[in-house]
Amino acid sequence: KVRSRVNAVDEDLLRKMKQARVDTIVYGFESGSQYMLDAFNKKTKVEDNVRAAQLTRKAGLACLGDMILFYPGESSTTLKETEDFVRKAKPTAVKYFVLTPLPTTTVYREAKDNGTLMGDWNVGDETPWVKTENFDDLHEMQRIAKKMYIMSLMNPLRIFWLIRFFGKALVRKPLLTLQMVMKNTIKRKAEY
Repeated sequence: KVRSRVNAVDEDLLRKMKQARVDTIVYGFESGSQYMLDAFNKKTKVEDNVRAAQLTRKAGLACLGDMILFYPGESSTTLKETEDFVRKAKPTAVKYFVLTPLPTTTVYREAKDNGTLMGDWNVGDETPWVKTENFDDLHEMQRIAKKMYIMSLMNPLRIFWLIRFFGKALVRKPLLTLQMVMKNTIKRKAEY
């Protein structure tokens, strides 16, 4: 398994990765909303994300994607755009995380300065998260992320892909596979 930026892959590179026995590529899609990608300063387009997912699947590799939800500016519209992106791009699997800002990042400093940083990285504090204009309840954010994750798993095509790419692990280590799925449905935070 390798990680890559969506704008760093092409058909030739993916073919060489497949020949080198890479079986899975994880992309930090972050969002399916161009507005949010711009807010993240990702310097990528939604179309880049779609293209990378399609090329990866075409090369016969599993395409996993990480989404970071509730960055400042997130709204019900941008969340819907992310759901639409997942349906269009058809990655093998997607994880949804609630933003956890890392110290020294712009989002951390801005949230700390404007009083929207909840918790901090001090020992004993809750893991930090950011209140936004549209979302100010961590439990609600986690519920939305969990719902989006479960909905993405319910796609019959995605179930087929997961079995195709991870079926051997499921047969060899069913408890470990179940634990991995459960872990991904319970706590949905990511550092950014």
